[in-house]
This record gives sequence, C-alpha cells and structure tokens, in this order.
Amino acid sequence: MEQLDFKRYWYVIFAVLGILGVLLYFTHIIVGNILYDGYEPLRQAISDLTAASSPVRDKILIFTSIHGCFINFFGFGLLIVHLGRVNKFAALAYVLFFIMNFISFVGYSFFPLSEEGFSGSFMDIMHLVVTGLVVILSLGSLGLFFWGYKDDPSRKYLGLAAIITLGLMLIGVILTLSLPETLLGLGERISIYSLQLFILVLAGALLFDKGYRKRPSE
Repeated sequence: MEQLDFKRYWYVIFAVLGILGVLLYFTHIIVGNILYDGYEPLRQAISDLTAASSPVRDKILIFTSIHGCFINFFGFGLLIVHLGRVNKFAALAYVLFFIMNFISFVGYSFFPLSEEGFSGSFMDIMHLVVTGLVVILSLGSLGLFFWGYKDDPSRKYLGLAAIITLGLMLIGVILTLSLPETLLGLGERISIYSLQLFILVLAGALLFDKGYRKRPSE
C-alpha cells in the first residue's frame, strides 16, 4: 500500500508540473501582450515577446524559464510512467514528446530572435532551425500518440485528442506559410495553443485516469 501511495504522489507531482507549465506559458503571453506597447498578436510571432531586443523580455523571461523546467520534468515523468507499460508506438511518442520539449527549452534559450521578425542573423537562423525541429517532432509524436492509442478502448480519447491536435497544428502551419504578414501570428497561435491544450490532456490523464498509469497486467 505504501508503494502505491508513493507512486501516486509522484504521478500527482508530474501532472501538476505539466498543468503549471502550460499556465505559465499562457501567462508569459498575456503579460507580454499587456506590457509590450504596440505589440500586435495577429501580426507578430509569440517569439517576438522574448526576442533579444524586446522591451518586455526581462519581465517575462522568468515565466518561460520556469515553464521550460516544469514541462521537461513533466515529459520526463511521462517517460518513467509509460516506458515498458505501453505499445511501441505510444512509447516512441513519449520519447519524441520529451525530446521535442527539451530541444524547445534549450534551443530557444540559446537562440532567441535577435529582434522583431526575421533579420537573417545567425541567432535568427538557429531560431528557425529549432522551430523546424520542434514542429517535426511535435507532429511525429502526435501521429504516434494517435496510432498507439487508437485501438485502446479505454484510452482512445488520447488518440482522438492527438489526431485533432495534429490536424490543428497542420492547419496552423499552412496558414503561417500562406497568410499575409499582417496575419502571421494567427497560424502560429493555432499550432502552439492546440499543442499546449494537448499537454493539458496528457496531464489530466496522468492525474485522474488510474488505468492510464497501470501496466497491462495490473
């Protein structure tokens, strides 16, 4: 019984870190929008808020830094909980999910945009490289989440959430590439917000769905 209580304790911690991480991410956007005079969400990327030249970078960096730590601990917790307990597709999904969050945290910390938009500097090029990796890993993990859970009758909701998020991210990518610069931020926000909501689904499953945490034989 004590062992089960100990496990439950860590499940709650990992889930709460995931939830807090998402809330901190949205907090940095909300606070940044309020403090950044003249910022236009539909036109500008979220990364403009933490660009090296951003007037609000120092004020909101604390939110993104803690967000990155929390989400990475959450992703690591998902690995601990699920590796050896799920099929190979779902297992690979959790691995890619963790790698994606790690690259996002480290990459964007080292390579923020140098200034609003894209100036073509080395920092900006590396920022785009990190973004490309994050998008590819996100789409890959979502596809594997869907494939891994689509035939699990009690966890099918995770597969459904994954495929919906995957679709929304693709729509966001297409809009980002096709819309005029005046609406650059719209497509990006569709992609990023949908992924953040999927993280909440994973955290909620870890927190409330007891069967989600069990081995198949348990």
